[in-house]
Amino acid sequence: MPESLRWGIIGLGKISGDFVTALHSAQHPHTIVAVAASSFERAATFKQKHSLDEDVSVYGNYDELLKDKDVEVVYVGLMNHLHYEVVLKALDNGKHVVCEKPFAPNYKQAKTMVDKAKEKKLFLMEGAWSRFFPAWQLLRKEIKEKKLGQVKSVFANFGVILPANRYMLDLAASPLNDIGCYCLSLAFWVFEGETPEKVQVVGKTKNGGDMWATIFLTFTNDKKAVLTYSGEDPSGVSAIITCENGRYEVLPDSFNAPTQLNRVTINPIVTENLKFPLNDEGTYNFRNSGGLKYEIDGVWESIRAAKLESDVVPHADTLKIASVMDEAKRQLGVVYKQDL
Repeated sequence: MPESLRWGIIGLGKISGDFVTALHSAQHPHTIVAVAASSFERAATFKQKHSLDEDVSVYGNYDELLKDKDVEVVYVGLMNHLHYEVVLKALDNGKHVVCEKPFAPNYKQAKTMVDKAKEKKLFLMEGAWSRFFPAWQLLRKEIKEKKLGQVKSVFANFGVILPANRYMLDLAASPLNDIGCYCLSLAFWVFEGETPEKVQVVGKTKNGGDMWATIFLTFTNDKKAVLTYSGEDPSGVSAIITCENGRYEVLPDSFNAPTQLNRVTINPIVTENLKFPLNDEGTYNFRNSGGLKYEIDGVWESIRAAKLESDVVPHADTLKIASVMDEAKRQLGVVYKQDL
């Protein structure tokens, strides 16, 4: 029987709750060994709420979990500004790490985290869960095969009304880090291995932080990405990828967690609706969070294959996205505390 992957969960907010729920639906064997929060009471409440096994260890600080010899891989679901310190500590304690997106507040911290993982010869991955969804996997496969001809453009929009706690620069919290990163992840997924030749950004700021922006990425051979995110406009979450002979639509479903995809050919126009049901009856905080099971199984496959990075979320993509986000902040005039 395949060996179970032994998880420690650090940071016990809503996304970590969804992660734990989805873990029970994963195909490969997984075991939650320990959970840790900023207080013992909070961790104990999380354990009870999610009906975790009696032998799951509960810690009131992160360092104790990182020293737990039974923990094999750590999921870091903390607020953005805490990722850097905790990931480095986890690696120093010999743990593999999955760090929730955004990976780090800036490129400098992201590069240090990646370098530390390489030094320690440990697996490290940004939690870019969207890329593991079957719809994204099919999209990548068909782009490689040129099923609709050469890929040309990515148009992505992520517009929602964000609460006040998503606008806290001291905590590296802003719409760019919260939702803009999804648009960038899609662009670098479609244009696999490429680096943009030009980055142009327009947008709106308030009290020093970004409210919305459109990021234009220009690649070789006239390929482009037009990526719009907004924390003040409920414009939806959609994407269109154009090719020479048609397009792929992720409409009206959330492109960051899609359960369907339209393949549209032209001359003549024919639309095929491809469905990828989650088949998960769990209770979640966020839409389609059951799809975290795809990411969880992807981590199992990487670690059990002794890989130090994911083929789906390679370090190079994480660093390219961090670099573009730094440039977007520069053009918008946004500075996080961690950038100083």
